[in-house]
Amino acid sequence: MFLFLTLPALIIWLCTRVNILNKVGTVILCYFAGMLLGNTTSWSQDIQAFIEVCSGIFIGISLPLLLFSLNVRSWIQNLAKNALLSMGFAILSVTLVTSILVIFFYEQLPADWQLAGMAIAVYTGGTPNLAAMKSALAIDTQVFILFHTYDTILTLVYILFLISAGKHVFNQLLPKFKFSYSNQQGHTTDLEGIYLFKGLFRSHQWYNVLIALLLSTSIFIVAYILSQFFSPVNQSTVMIISISILGIAMSFHSRIVTLPHTFQLGLYFIYSFCITVGSQTHFDALLPIQYELFFFVAIVIFGSTTLHALFCRIFAIDRDTFMITSTAAICSPPFIPIVAGALKNPQLLLSGLTTGIIGYAIGNFLGIAIGIFFRSIL
Repeated sequence: MFLFLTLPALIIWLCTRVNILNKVGTVILCYFAGMLLGNTTSWSQDIQAFIEVCSGIFIGISLPLLLFSLNVRSWIQNLAKNALLSMGFAILSVTLVTSILVIFFYEQLPADWQLAGMAIAVYTGGTPNLAAMKSALAIDTQVFILFHTYDTILTLVYILFLISAGKHVFNQLLPKFKFSYSNQQGHTTDLEGIYLFKGLFRSHQWYNVLIALLLSTSIFIVAYILSQFFSPVNQSTVMIISISILGIAMSFHSRIVTLPHTFQLGLYFIYSFCITVGSQTHFDALLPIQYELFFFVAIVIFGSTTLHALFCRIFAIDRDTFMITSTAAICSPPFIPIVAGALKNPQLLLSGLTTGIIGYAIGNFLGIAIGIFFRSIL
């Protein structure tokens, strides 16, 4: 854990010293650092399991910190409508693309109707829904593992695309985000100014940083305890919902909302999360490739994203809202702060988390329904 907590500090320091690294972006560098570690180091299964636990801890502590200074009332008044509409288009797009693939290529696909259920569930609600589908649709373990492997690799590619070239690509297709974000004190917030991280390492800020960290850790612990009352399949979902509710509730407290550098501290843990995710990406797991399944997953992800963008174009939904809701659908809520940071748009955290939770809620039902439907007709 020490390595994952200290590497972001080194990467941030390098970004402040080397301009080209700063242009590449801290998030991408953290992913690459993690991938370098994961593919050049032989770790035992116990260590890999520990890394996965660390990944959950980092995202669980980061989310409240990112939520503490948000303006919930302003989000409801100005952004909620477009966010919900865009998420609806994301779900519709995934359903249409998946259905077309299954109908026209079902003879070439393994476990066709089960793939339909898995794809729709995971790309509306995330990995927890994928795990639920394995039990609900009695999916073969080998098919499940391959789907999960390809999903992990391709969603990572998708995230890297969004935070790099994707911002510029979709900027040509969709309107710009026009709402000016300010926190509850009325001050504009810079989500990821690399030089703002210096405040985290100054001694006179340690007291405030410690308070924010204790509050966020307390929320994480409470959410973890609550999640233990539910089945393992639903524990991740319960934790995300609990953390989001408690973090948003804290943002209404005048003392907490004015704590300095909570965004930067939250992003620091996001960088640690990116390194752990990158380290779990093993490229040798792709070999040998089952091309039918690999291309099925790739077309669902990138085909549905393209259709989603076209719907947003027709209904004049802005680029940032499209990208954050697409992240909520395709990649699940833990990745939302990464894209919000790349967009320098903190207010959209609420759009992403809210629509992501909606995806969690309906993904299983929709996946099971579509899967059973195709089983009856194919």
